Order: sequence, then C-alpha cells, then structure tokens
Amino acid sequence: MKKAYKGQILIILMLALAIISILLVLISKNVRRDTLDQFQSEQYEEYYSAVEQELLKIISGQNPACPEASITCDIELTGLEFSNALSKKMLYIVKDLIINFSDIPVGKDKNITIPLEGYKDNLKFSWKGQVAWVVNIDYKSNIGEYKTSQSIYDNFDIFDPNDPISCLSFIPDGSNSFEFDIKQCLDSVEPSGVYAPISVRMKPIMRIGSNTELSLLEPTSPDSGLPPQAYIILATAEIDDDLGNSPSIQLELQIPTKDPSLEILDYALRTNKVVSKPKP
Repeated sequence: MKKAYKGQILIILMLALAIISILLVLISKNVRRDTLDQFQSEQYEEYYSAVEQELLKIISGQNPACPEASITCDIELTGLEFSNALSKKMLYIVKDLIINFSDIPVGKDKNITIPLEGYKDNLKFSWKGQVAWVVNIDYKSNIGEYKTSQSIYDNFDIFDPNDPISCLSFIPDGSNSFEFDIKQCLDSVEPSGVYAPISVRMKPIMRIGSNTELSLLEPTSPDSGLPPQAYIILATAEIDDDLGNSPSIQLELQIPTKDPSLEILDYALRTNKVVSKPKP
C-alpha cells in the first residue's frame, strides 16, 4: 500500500514539474515577445521621427538634397541609431501641386487664404465641427482700388453678425458644407462688372475647440482656371536591418500655397480702405 502511495506522489510531482516547465516556457516566450515588440516600437518611433525631421528640412528649404524646384528626391536618412548596420535607409519624396485639398487644419479666428488670380466661378467647401465662417472676397476694382466684400455663414447660431455687409448667396449641402458663386457676389457690388478677384479669406468662428479641418471640394478640373491651392508632399521611407524588421513609413503633407494675410492688410481690406502701392 505504501509503495502505491509513493508511486502516486511521484506521478503528481512529475505532473507538477511538467506544468511548471510549460508555464516557465510560456512566460519566457511572452517576455521575449514583449521585449521584441518594445524594441520594434522604439525603432519605428525613431524612424518616424527621422522622416519628420527630413520633411521639416525640406519644407523650410534647408535640405540641399531636395531643393524646392525638385519634383522627386531620393534622400539617405542619417542620424539613425546603428545606422551603419542598416542595409537600406532611404527616403523617397514626391511633390505635386493640387487644386483640391482635404482636411487642412485651420485655427480658430485664423484666416486661410484661397488664391483666385482672376477666377470668378463657384467654390465648394466642407469642414468638421460646429463652425461659423467669416468669408472675405478680396478684389481689385476697375479704378485700381483694393477692396473686400465680407459675408457671414452661421449654420449653428454661434454669433450675431450685426448685419454685416454680405453679398454671397451660400448654398448649403448638409450642416458642414456650402457652395458660393464669386461672380454673383462681385457683380452685385461692382455694377461695372470690371474687377479682378484676388483671393478668398475664410476665418472659422467656434465656441468649442481650437481648430477645424477644411476641405476644398470643387472645382476639380485643372481647366477650371482656379490656381493650385496646396503643395502635396508624399514621403516614403524604406529601412532594412537584414533582421526581418523592414518598416515602410509613409507620410503625406498638404501645405496651402498662400500664406495668411497680414493683420494690418486684413483690417484695411475689411474696412474697405484703399491700400495704395507706391509706383516703382
């Protein structure tokens, strides 16, 4: 009987040891996997940061390997940890000019400028969040005066515009999109019909949040006469460490072609004051 008990105890001990061994193996695998995941995550963050830094240099014109006039650029990434051990560390850049843009951030009470260069037809926009818009059409009259016509679009009852000068007839498309006709507006304030549209300035007014994201939906045809509205830069990084870790990182930037106007110019245009330019 005692021998039977000893045999049972031995079997139980062997089973317990087997279970403990399996658990130790699983724990070891999990630790190795977590360590590898953490290492790969840190690697990816380093590569991502390197791509961002190169893009900042390109945007600011501080990367001689990718001058502003270049449409495509091939750049070798530098400054990476264990850089010498990498068999591939390339960043490929493709640039383009686009008429339509999507989801460009616009700060609260800050202008985004849409250059027109004589374009007089329709524009259609959409945006995110509850936003009222102050829309100024800047133009040059037939006698050389720089003027603006201001309109307010407020679909969310955010503020009372106190009967501003308004000539735009907004055509809503849902709660976060509208279309308007530049010619319809300027013909009503310049009966001669002789004027040169310069730009549209749009300023978001919000109760909640610090920015919105604006998209220009129409026109879409390059033959519409509307000049390009944004630079698009597509950056693709290919990095290979010969260890099976070959992340491909892709970033896309949209940058408006026109900087916001100076506040003093904005004030002069909004108050319909003449902005004179000295003769050369």
